[in-house]
Amino acid sequence: LGIGITAPGPLDKDKGIIGEVVNFNGWNNLNIVDAFNNQFECSVYLDNVSNALAKAEYLKNPKCQNKYLELVIDSGFGSAVLLNKEEIEILECELGHTTVDMHGKKCECGNVGCAELYVNQTTFFGSRKQRVDFYSALSSVIVSAINTFNVRQVVFSGVVVNDFDDFLQNLLGYLQSKTQNPPDLLASTLENSKIFTACNLAIDKYKV
Repeated sequence: LGIGITAPGPLDKDKGIIGEVVNFNGWNNLNIVDAFNNQFECSVYLDNVSNALAKAEYLKNPKCQNKYLELVIDSGFGSAVLLNKEEIEILECELGHTTVDMHGKKCECGNVGCAELYVNQTTFFGSRKQRVDFYSALSSVIVSAINTFNVRQVVFSGVVVNDFDDFLQNLLGYLQSKTQNPPDLLASTLENSKIFTACNLAIDKYKV
């Protein structure tokens, strides 16, 4: 049917180009769609991994509502909002590059104190201070998303899913200090998520 490719943002999915991605050196400004088109006789589709995960999650997770925030925590911090009215729509966002510390470190994107500097797999498994910063920054991003997108459900993918109960307990402690009404927090149910989400990009083009 085709080839689906997921990559961290920013990217230009219409032109098939991976942008200036933090922690993705060597792939920046690569037209990956052209590279695959030159080797295979089929259509090639590129999308942000967070967008693709959010859409795939809706197909596989029965607990997902018609509007939720997907957060991906791995080497970086990805985000997307899924909205399903008459059809599924993805609201693209870069919450990882919103400022959570106006006096913080400068990010490779040029912004200061980006959430991605504090919310990633390195800080999640890091020192006690790094973990405090991790949960503080993550809870701030979630509260901002509640106020910006009016979402009441958050689905997590990535390293935090492996011990989700412990992660959830820690995160709720921070959320409850910042909002009186925390959202519903879910772990991703996708197995082989990288393969499934990429394949779904191609399959989705053939749906009637």
